[in-house]
Amino acid sequence: MRVIVERGVTVPFSDLPAYSLALDGYVQGPSIDVEAHKYSFDHHAGCLRLVTKATCAQVLDALILGLDPHPMTVYLNDIDADTVLAVWLLEHPEAVTDPRVRNLVEDVGN
Repeated sequence: MRVIVERGVTVPFSDLPAYSLALDGYVQGPSIDVEAHKYSFDHHAGCLRLVTKATCAQVLDALILGLDPHPMTVYLNDIDADTVLAVWLLEHPEAVTDPRVRNLVEDVGN
């Protein structure tokens, strides 16, 4: 897995290459293209903020559902607790079943 930080950059979902994970606003709004292995985990735009989970919680759910982050390139445009935890989860997908990790995701997400 490779991580690229481009502070302040926002790109359209269509511009993401295959095997990409865009986190927390790098792409505006949550979006998924399973065939191209492209994912945007965002909760700032293009969603209902009241019900859309934080980025780290979206990543946790995707990992639980079988997302394999190892061949992916992760794109960030800012670093905060939500994105740091999301990247940590992607680096440690086996930890998603640990109750302490799940509690931390819930706390950061709230």
